[in-house]
Amino acid sequence: MTPVSDTSAGISELGQELIRQARILYLVRATLSAESGGGLDSGALAVLMHVVKSGGLRQRDLATCAMLDPSTVSRHVGLLVRLGHVKRLADQEDGRAVRLVATAAGHAVQQQLTARREALMREVLRNWTDDEVNSLTDRLRRLNDDFEAIRPRPGQAEPSRPPDDLER
Repeated sequence: MTPVSDTSAGISELGQELIRQARILYLVRATLSAESGGGLDSGALAVLMHVVKSGGLRQRDLATCAMLDPSTVSRHVGLLVRLGHVKRLADQEDGRAVRLVATAAGHAVQQQLTARREALMREVLRNWTDDEVNSLTDRLRRLNDDFEAIRPRPGQAEPSRPPDDLER
């Protein structure tokens, strides 16, 4: 396998397609959150999805895995608790700490959102073969893993904020 060259035109084209994908996914997330009802924006829904998937975790761990600022997570968690989708429980390992767990209502929202997202994916991919879907999934996983490997971790210097218009 030959590594991509520094002058590869494919890098620029891939960058443009990733920007386009990010915009499309933003619109899809906004649409799905509006359809879910209950006053949850896409950020709160994403936090809820992490809580459900994890089975319960501390708020600081939630901020890390959701790749969000702790104050943003705190705001979303507060809303999710007020709406009855998440509850705070004493952490059995450390009585001073609190674990966040999804309630039955939170699980119901997650299941509804997952079903709607999967229906949308089936609609979008209706003309794709299973092999094409699996190949895309493998490549996206590899791309995401490679991005994860280079992203700053807590305590490391954060990258500078990207400009609002990434296409310049």
